[in-house]
Amino acid sequence: MLRVWLTVIFFLAITSFGHGEDWAKDMFKETSFDFGVVARGAKAEHRFVFENIYIEDAHISSVRSSCGCTTPESPTGIIKTYEQAAVIAKIDTRSFLGSKNATITVVFDKPFYATVDLHVYCYIRSDVVFQPGVIQFGTVRRGKSEQRKTTISYAGSDNWQITSVSCANPFLKTDLVEASRFQGRTTYDLWVTLLPKAQAGYINDQIFLHTNDSDPAKSKIPLSVEGVVVDALTARPSPLTFGILSPDKPNTKNLVIRGHIPFRVKSITCPNEAISFDTPTEVKRFHIVPITLLSPSKPDKINTKIKIETDIPNTPPIEVPVYAEIVAEKCDANKSSTGAAPPSTSDSEKKSSEK
Repeated sequence: MLRVWLTVIFFLAITSFGHGEDWAKDMFKETSFDFGVVARGAKAEHRFVFENIYIEDAHISSVRSSCGCTTPESPTGIIKTYEQAAVIAKIDTRSFLGSKNATITVVFDKPFYATVDLHVYCYIRSDVVFQPGVIQFGTVRRGKSEQRKTTISYAGSDNWQITSVSCANPFLKTDLVEASRFQGRTTYDLWVTLLPKAQAGYINDQIFLHTNDSDPAKSKIPLSVEGVVVDALTARPSPLTFGILSPDKPNTKNLVIRGHIPFRVKSITCPNEAISFDTPTEVKRFHIVPITLLSPSKPDKINTKIKIETDIPNTPPIEVPVYAEIVAEKCDANKSSTGAAPPSTSDSEKKSSEK
C-alpha cells in the first residue's frame, strides 16, 4: 500500500510541477563527454553513471545511437533505490576516422516512460595507431609488479616525435623507446609497469603522449590503462546493500568470496540474527555464499557487518558492511518513508521551484 501511495505522489509531482521527463535526466551525473583526440585503434569508452534516487524501481527498456561509430550498452535488470548503474558508450576507433559525435538515446519504461539524450564527441587520428589500443593489466594481486607494452605507429612527417609521456597515477611507471624511423614512418614501444606499492582497487586511468604536432589540439594523445589490484582475500559486493524492504519478508543476495589461492572458509559471523547464511566447506578459489535477510516485523534500519575468516596464510579476516531499511506497509502518504529516503512531494516542489 505504501508503494502505491508513493507512486501516486511521485507521478503527481513530476506532472503537476513541471518535471516532465527530467526525473530520468536528474539521475545522471553527466549527459555529455568529449574524448578529445584519440589514436586509431585506441580503446575509447565512457561510462555515463546514474543512480536511482527515487522510491520506485527504475528500468531501461532500450538504448540507441545516432551514429554507427558509437555502440551503447545499458544495464538489463531493475535498478533499485540508491543503486547505481551505467550506460556505456563505445567508440569504434578502427572503422571510423576524423571528427565524430553521437547522441545516445536512453529509454526508460519504469517507473514511468522517459528518454534521456547522452552526447559523445571525439576526433580519431588516422596517422597514429595503437596496438593494442589499451594497457590491460587484468587482475593483479596486491604487492606484485606487472608490465605491459603497446606499440605506437605513425605515418606522416619525417620529424614527428613523442616528446614526453605523463600519467597522474603514481603507481604507473612508463618507459618509451623509439623502435624505428624511416621515410616518414615512426614506431615507438611504450612499456607500462604497475608498481608493487599499488593500492587495492580498480585501475581506470590514462597515460598521455605529448607530441611535437604543430596543432595543439592534436599534441596530446590519451592511452587507457585498466586493471584491478586485489588483496589476497576479497568479498564482493561490499557493502552488501539490500535497499528498502517490507517487514517480515526475506530477501537474498549472493556474496562472492575470492582468494588468490584455493582456500577454505573457516567461519562467517554476523551479530545481527536477522541475517542468515551457510558456511561453505569446499576448498576452492572463490565461494558464492547466499546471504538472507529476514526483515524485522517493524520499521528499522540495519547497519551491521559480516566477518569472514579463512585459512589463507598471513591473511586477516575481512568484514563486509550490510545495510538495509525496513519500511512499514502503511504510513502517512504525505510523508517520505525516512529522512534519508528519496525526495517526497515537498522535495519535488522545492526542486521544481528551483528550476
